[in-house]
Amino acid sequence: MGPDFDSMDLFCRINVQAEMPFREFVAFVARCAGGSSCMNAVRGQTLDISVFENDDFDPRKAHTGKDRWLYFRYTLEVDPVKGVAPEDYVASIGALLRSLWSSCMDAVASSDFEDLLPKNERRSKWAPA
Repeated sequence: MGPDFDSMDLFCRINVQAEMPFREFVAFVARCAGGSSCMNAVRGQTLDISVFENDDFDPRKAHTGKDRWLYFRYTLEVDPVKGVAPEDYVASIGALLRSLWSSCMDAVASSDFEDLLPKNERRSKWAPA
């Protein structure tokens, strides 16, 4: 039996540590999501993403400790595009995470369906502060 998407909040927040400037990062996320960008908004076939600079960004804290993801430079707020099947939406978030990781960016997703997303192997190796 599959997951009960009807009882799940499909909103997902992804914190990302990237060294590139904001506009360049938004364009990069658009390429990863197979979509286009305008200002801080990225729209793909399955993902509707708003990109923000994290108010809690701390360049020192973003590189140490198990909770470093709280201090990453960027925050993605992700929702499904209207009419997209939840399974396709979750798979697209997984693909986005893998794209970020393969580009040597640290990224951590926070959602009701975290257990359905790919495992972040790099995160499992983070030592406590």
